[in-house]
Amino acid sequence: MSSRLMEKMETLFKFLDKDSNGYLDECELTAYFERRGLSTELIEEQFRFFDGPDGNKKIVLEEFLAGWQKMADLPVDLRKLAFEYDEDKDGFLTRPELKALVENKREYFLEFDDADQLVNMFDTNKDGRISIQEFNEGYSKYKK
Repeated sequence: MSSRLMEKMETLFKFLDKDSNGYLDECELTAYFERRGLSTELIEEQFRFFDGPDGNKKIVLEEFLAGWQKMADLPVDLRKLAFEYDEDKDGFLTRPELKALVENKREYFLEFDDADQLVNMFDTNKDGRISIQEFNEGYSKYKK
C-alpha cells in the first residue's frame, strides 16, 4: 500500500475512533459499514477480519492498516471477478459461485485440478460461503 493510501487509512481510523481511545470497537466499525449498506452478518465478518488473531474486540491502528493491506494485496482484477460472481450481491461467494469463478478463470488457479479443493481451502469457517476476507486470505495463501 502506498504511503499516501496509508495516510488516508490512518485519517479514516482517527475519524472512526469517535471516542479517541486509540482503538475501534464494534459500535464504531458497525456505524461505518452500516452507512455503506453492509448486512449485519457481513459487518461482523469485517470486524473479525480487522480484529486480528488476538480477537480482543479492539481494533488498533496496526490491525486496521494490516487489514487494509491484506485487501490491497488481492489483485484488483481478481477482486472484481469475485464481486462479479457474487450473484446475489450479499458480499459472500457461495460454494457454487466460487466454484464457477474457479472453473471459468482457470488462469488464476492453474495448480488445482479440482475446484472443490480450492473451495474447501477458502471456506475456512465451513459455512458454505466465502467472505471477501476468506477469499483474500485463501488467495494469498495459495499464491505463496
